[in-house]
Amino acid sequence: MAQPYEAVTDRVAEEIGAHRVEEPEATALLALARRVAQASDDRRAAPLVSYLVGQVTGSEFDPARRAALIDQLAGRLFPGGD
Repeated sequence: MAQPYEAVTDRVAEEIGAHRVEEPEATALLALARRVAQASDDRRAAPLVSYLVGQVTGSEFDPARRAALIDQLAGRLFPGGD
């Protein structure tokens, strides 16, 4: 079933020539953002860290590999999260 965020992220991805955000990536990114927000004194850090992580996960990997990389970085940078 389509998620509400997909209409927005698909439109933006198409407009900027990026890959679409697949479900495993979305789940991993949202979990990362939650960990960052909980660990930070500034909730603004969550989207900024997500952006930084996106720079290293790139489009050369398949969605499952990108999700795994995001999870790995989240665990290393913000241990003790959910």
